[in-house]
Amino acid sequence: MNNKAGLSPTLRALCLSWLMLLCVCSSALAQTITATGKVVDSNKEPLIGVNVLEKGTTNGTITDFDGNFTLNVSQGAVLQFSYIGFRDKELPASASM
Repeated sequence: MNNKAGLSPTLRALCLSWLMLLCVCSSALAQTITATGKVVDSNKEPLIGVNVLEKGTTNGTITDFDGNFTLNVSQGAVLQFSYIGFRDKELPASASM
């Protein structure tokens, strides 16, 4: 045994294999998409400051000066849109909304 940690080469290889498996599994479980879109009113005017929230989470953003938003969400997520003076709306998240 010549290594500093005192681990046999077999045990070291096993630990490294588990670590790699853990990294692969965690990235597979964390599948996300980037939902982007523009929020406009019935006259096609952009709405500034609309709250855009991933339903069931605290993950959210607001629309910019041109009504645009970008939000990283879980695949299959539902987005909740809310704005003063308007009814709330829920839509399935997609890459281009």
